[in-house]
Amino acid sequence: MNQQPEKNEFEACEAVALAIKQAIRKTDLSRDQVVDAINDYFSRSVDGADADPSLCRKPLSLHMFNHYLSKPRQYPIPAYYLFAIHHITGSLLPAEVIIGPEGARVATSDQIRQIAIGKLQEAIHEMRQRKQALLMNRN
Repeated sequence: MNQQPEKNEFEACEAVALAIKQAIRKTDLSRDQVVDAINDYFSRSVDGADADPSLCRKPLSLHMFNHYLSKPRQYPIPAYYLFAIHHITGSLLPAEVIIGPEGARVATSDQIRQIAIGKLQEAIHEMRQRKQALLMNRN
């Protein structure tokens, strides 16, 4: 997904919010469920936030999450939420939106493993060819 860089920070915020909305749409989760899952991911609670010293931030509210997604120019979503959103939705689309303009792509661990296997097979094939050439030159 090679994209053009966003023209300004507002467009960048809109692109990330759109990617998050698309990632959520691909799940069976409501926004309310996503908010609960984000709070669980970060172990957020009112008691934890009110503790002295504080153990976490205050829980994310549905109201604030809706602002992040619907009004990203005024309320850009904090980047650390992407950790939870990627985990909860199983989608790396928000990360792709961020790295795409740099010509980079997201690869899953399975895709990376497949690439490594392919490189090993290529190296084995090359070594066999070299061995064959050495054996032929010996005679």
